[in-house]
Amino acid sequence: MPALIGLSPLLADHTFPRSDEELRTVAVALGNLSAQVQTRTVRILSTTFFVDLLAGYKWDGKSGIKGEIYKQLRLWYLNGHAVTLTPDLNGQPYTLHPVPSGCADKGVSDLWADELGQLVVYHDRFAQGPQYLIGVACEKAFSGEPIGTYAAHTCTRFFPLVGPQTCDCQHAASPITDFFAYDIPPEVPGADISFEHAKNNCPALGGTVWKPRRGSHHKVKFRNAPRPWVLDPNNDPLPERFLKQLVPITGHSLDVIKYVLLYGKFPQLRPKMPCLIG
Repeated sequence: MPALIGLSPLLADHTFPRSDEELRTVAVALGNLSAQVQTRTVRILSTTFFVDLLAGYKWDGKSGIKGEIYKQLRLWYLNGHAVTLTPDLNGQPYTLHPVPSGCADKGVSDLWADELGQLVVYHDRFAQGPQYLIGVACEKAFSGEPIGTYAAHTCTRFFPLVGPQTCDCQHAASPITDFFAYDIPPEVPGADISFEHAKNNCPALGGTVWKPRRGSHHKVKFRNAPRPWVLDPNNDPLPERFLKQLVPITGHSLDVIKYVLLYGKFPQLRPKMPCLIG
């Protein structure tokens, strides 16, 4: 499931002249981040601040690299291809978010820090424990360099910087978790799964069912699985211990597996925070 990624000040803020080197870094990073969006590994975070940042300034000569940057940011922020959050703190205090190294004192990085500082407080109403549902795209990592760091700060809660690998919340080293969760009806966790349901709907989980040449054992082959998963009509409904074997094979929870085997499709996704999805 996709993670939610906000842009660093260097990627989002073009309210002041940038060097050709910075523009090339931004263009490469946005191109690589766009590829992650296309594969639905991530979604882009938008707020009123990011929209106003782009819409409120007129760029001279929207051509070349600067024009390509503008087109990509416009697609996300002005054409609604993003996930929009509206932090409402109701007067709750917050602290400025740390700014990535090299971004301080440039453009409106202070306003970026203010916006993300509010988002952290709002985010923590919905995140479970110490987890993070949002990461910040590091322009260095997305342009082929080692991931950067934040400038010196004293914050205890701040969104982690991520790169092309760690923005994928399924990656073992990712510091963020899914922004979306599957919406599982309450009757599914306790439901029985019949042999016919499992045989007919295993392909929706990525399995290929092989009928036995003799005997009753059907084999379900999953890509990259070390061995087939065995289905037998003599086990009907399927014992839960058999269903649990699919958890490491598919990477999905038991509740999601049951839903797919019952209905032949994945459950709907719901965001873990109130938002507008473009």
